[in-house]
Amino acid sequence: MNTKNQEESGVIFMLQFIKSYVEKEFQIKDLSTKNRSRSFVSARAVYYKLAKEETKLSLPIIGRSIRKTHATVLHGLKNVFPLLKTYDPSAYKIYEKYNKIKPTNKESEMFSLIDFEKLKVKYLNEKRDKYNIQRRLDRIQKVKEQSKLYDITDRFNNLSKNKQEVFLERVNAILNMM
Repeated sequence: MNTKNQEESGVIFMLQFIKSYVEKEFQIKDLSTKNRSRSFVSARAVYYKLAKEETKLSLPIIGRSIRKTHATVLHGLKNVFPLLKTYDPSAYKIYEKYNKIKPTNKESEMFSLIDFEKLKVKYLNEKRDKYNIQRRLDRIQKVKEQSKLYDITDRFNNLSKNKQEVFLERVNAILNMM
């Protein structure tokens, strides 16, 4: 895996980790919910601050991760977060607590490598399955084009029961060889 993919998957892991940490600590199901209550506003401000500190992502990308605009992120960083220490000390303590439990770069890199490898295996398996299905469809189409189905059906119906069974066995054998 090249360095760029490692960095990207590490950043994605960090954003997911920060989001789940903030949601858990604030006891919120989803940060991206349209809710302007104090707990949600404080939680998002903490998320913005941690995401900005822990990743090199731009404000629009941080905002998009929870369906907000860059202006909302900027407002949270400049206006809401500085007030947390005074008006919502428990939210500020959650921010401070993060620094004690945050994953190291090595842990982040390890998890992102594992996730990347799982996705890679899944992608390759799906690609192989799609290829096999396409091959089978191509074989069926080829058989349909090469034979005159209506003529074969009429001839098949005119055969005796024993000859029909022999015919079906031979057709199956041919199809299995393809």
